[in-house]
Amino acid sequence: MRRLRARLPFLLLPALALVAGASGAAEPGPVGLSVVGDEAWVAFADRVLRVDLSWSSPPAVAATATGPDAKMKWVSTCEGCPGVVFVVQVDGATAIRWTARDGSGSPVELVAPDAGAHWKSVALGDGGARAWAADVKGDRVLELRIDPATGARLGDRRLAGIEAPYAVTWLGPEGLLVTTHDDRLRWLDLEGATRADWHLAAACHYESENHGPLRRALRDPTSGDLFALNHRSVLRIALDARREAIARCAVVAGDPGEAGFVDACGAEARFSHPHDLALVPDGSALLVSDTDDDVLRRVSLAPGDAGCVSTIPLHDVPPPASARSCGELGWPTRSPFDRDPGRCAGPPGDDACGEPVAWEEAQRRCEALGARLCTHFELAADEARGSGCASDDDWVWSATRCERVSPTGRYRWDTGAIAQAGASTGLFARPPTCRASGRARVRCCADAR
Repeated sequence: MRRLRARLPFLLLPALALVAGASGAAEPGPVGLSVVGDEAWVAFADRVLRVDLSWSSPPAVAATATGPDAKMKWVSTCEGCPGVVFVVQVDGATAIRWTARDGSGSPVELVAPDAGAHWKSVALGDGGARAWAADVKGDRVLELRIDPATGARLGDRRLAGIEAPYAVTWLGPEGLLVTTHDDRLRWLDLEGATRADWHLAAACHYESENHGPLRRALRDPTSGDLFALNHRSVLRIALDARREAIARCAVVAGDPGEAGFVDACGAEARFSHPHDLALVPDGSALLVSDTDDDVLRRVSLAPGDAGCVSTIPLHDVPPPASARSCGELGWPTRSPFDRDPGRCAGPPGDDACGEPVAWEEAQRRCEALGARLCTHFELAADEARGSGCASDDDWVWSATRCERVSPTGRYRWDTGAIAQAGASTGLFARPPTCRASGRARVRCCADAR
């Protein structure tokens, strides 16, 4: 599990890079997110992607939506479930589909597009035998019975009537958490009866004009606390001893009333348009899909670092080829940590390794050698690990830019570049972070020719 903690901030990147520029999709970035065991499932543009977080196999496209303006809206799986369910929008209508986790077969349609319904989310549970879907237009939560092996729909029932439900989260035998467009959080048992009903804006003391939609709520199985994502911040909610009332509500990261893009800690951090929330298996962090910014944001829950937000870039466009080759620079293309023969890495050229510098200076130093700054992924993939200057666990500049612009182009936040640890071993302590200024060390990369 320690290996997963160290590598999680960057392992999503290669799969998500597959969808850069996906055609026909109006969503600007990732929407749905589900993490189970060592796998992450991401609804991004017109695809659902499966990422093996242990990196024992390459990322794979699990499902693709086709049709006018096709886009994925939500995705869910569960521990021990052989399938994945997702909401897809095609030509303005939403449907619910199932696909096998192992990639076999074709997607099965559980709920066909219907003008009388608008499905916002779906949650899979009970070993894959049941799913629950929120119909925001029909003011209901529908329970679907499914054949876990084939995805065939066996039946359904209206579980509960709820005004404008947004997201459903399965809690196991204890029921469901349902968030709504008016910032209500409902706890239902599996028969649809309400166990608790909380108004989050009132309980967490944020202004009424900043009401919802409340995006997603989930539970930390270790502490029993709830985490909730509203449209600007991540909240932590402690319940009373009987789990019937909110005993305490605190903002983990972000500001409930202010948008932006800032990697910082606690109330100083900013989210643009956060859409979904997932807890990593060991409980060390939350992942947030930030749709406007085309990124995932990582919120640390580790002691001493709780509430600190960093960035997982979704695109890592390779820079132009280095002016000099690896052979000309005398840098090996293979190491005990990286066996990619197409790239190499080395120090910026001064014997003393130098002090941390600004990004522009880091770029200049590498170019002066005939090399280039390493990209975010090259650093995360251990291309520069063990290449000198004790930079594996220190802050190092990457070539990956992090300009964030809203879909309308109206807002622009915190342009800069990604700084992170120089190798995967340090990423848990120094994950990819967007910096508009400041200083970091220099690693240079080059290409074999």
